[in-house]
Amino acid sequence: MGFGTLLGGYFLLLNFTYYRFTDVIAALLMLYALYKLSGVNQMFKLSAIGSAVFSAFGLAELVLGFLEIFSIIELSPIAVSLIAMLRNFAVGLITVLMLIGIRDVAAEVGLPRLQIKANYLSYVTMVVYVGNIFLQTAELSSWIPVTVLVPASIIFIIATMALICVNLSAIFTCYQKICMPSEKKETAYKEKKSRFGFVNKFRAHEEQRQREYAEYKLDKMKKKSEKRKSGGKKK
Repeated sequence: MGFGTLLGGYFLLLNFTYYRFTDVIAALLMLYALYKLSGVNQMFKLSAIGSAVFSAFGLAELVLGFLEIFSIIELSPIAVSLIAMLRNFAVGLITVLMLIGIRDVAAEVGLPRLQIKANYLSYVTMVVYVGNIFLQTAELSSWIPVTVLVPASIIFIIATMALICVNLSAIFTCYQKICMPSEKKETAYKEKKSRFGFVNKFRAHEEQRQREYAEYKLDKMKKKSEKRKSGGKKK
């Protein structure tokens, strides 16, 4: 389904020090994953479009990073702040759209906890990334005292890292509960094998049934999405 690839791409966003060298990789991985998921949910499609734009932005970041390393150019503090603002906007928007997509899929396949979690995280993501952008504008204009700006920036850096980790846990839940790759499930089954044969058979049956149900619901979502598209084209 693409959640495993999405997990890897989103994980790279934890690189806060040398993000200019990893953003393009993160963006391309997320683009590939969200493209695969775009047939299931409209929000994943919009998030994929955002990732495509972020890929181009990440490539520009990479080029600028290498130019700075070789002392060909030197970015001004204003340029650095503007780049950081654009990056926060892009990552925040992609994440919010992705979480809304996860929320809708979770509702469709019967995962209420994940649905509530993704919905809550979408709002938290908006607050954190708007805060990051706000701090960058404050740094540009210097209308907030440094004694306030520095601690606030540290708090928001920690909050952003924590948020990415929690968002990763939501993506991992999708990978675990919705994708349920056969190799992964078989490994987990062997590790937790019961001494009683009938218990093992029951667990295997339940896992298979849940997997089939999730696949059936996702297939229904795909067909609904395709039907809406074809209906729009006819009009």
